[in-house]
Amino acid sequence: MYIPYLLTTLHALSIPSLHPHHSPHDLFSRSLPTTLTTSQILSIAPSSSTCANSPAANQCLDASSIAALPLTAIASYYTLSITGELAAALGTVAFESGEFKYNHNVFPGRPGQGTRNMQMPNYNLQYATSLAGMDAGFAGKLKVITTATDASGLSDQTLDALLDLIVSYPMADFGSAFWFIGTVCQGVQGVREGLRAGTLEGWSAYITGCLGTTVTDERQAYWEKACAALGGC
Repeated sequence: MYIPYLLTTLHALSIPSLHPHHSPHDLFSRSLPTTLTTSQILSIAPSSSTCANSPAANQCLDASSIAALPLTAIASYYTLSITGELAAALGTVAFESGEFKYNHNVFPGRPGQGTRNMQMPNYNLQYATSLAGMDAGFAGKLKVITTATDASGLSDQTLDALLDLIVSYPMADFGSAFWFIGTVCQGVQGVREGLRAGTLEGWSAYITGCLGTTVTDERQAYWEKACAALGGC
């Protein structure tokens, strides 16, 4: 399932403008690739070669299926323009989803938490509301689930239904990480500049200052693999 308006919008995207901190040559070497390949996905998440024997088969997506999605176009739509930003998003979703095996929180099983970005329900409501503004069909489905603007008073059943709606659209499922960087992180001073710089310090600020969690060796390893897969951050 796809969001038609989003697909139309993606095809109309223009090339991102130069970032003031990068020279034209630097931007060219670190700008987003046109597509992501299966081998690039596998180099970030080696176990994503197959969903056979996956503990949650209905949630798992393998590398070849992921590569078929227009992820770099979606990233551009949410204003990501440098490999450092894309690597941060890809590293996060690989880590959070158990190398793309999950899009619902199963440990400990928090209602409504999910997408490949493993967003908390309040962010999923914000994200779904933004998607509803793009597509009438999605908006109609969301309205059946909730018209709330605040997730804090929603039942566990409603939170799960909201998450199920988002992840039923593969592009929206993966696009959550790009949306998060392009909207939530945009409001956190210095985070996007740090990601665009492609430094460990900049990535660490994204983890602690925007995701609100702790830098770990495992998280860092996924970011480093994503940087390597993209030819550098």
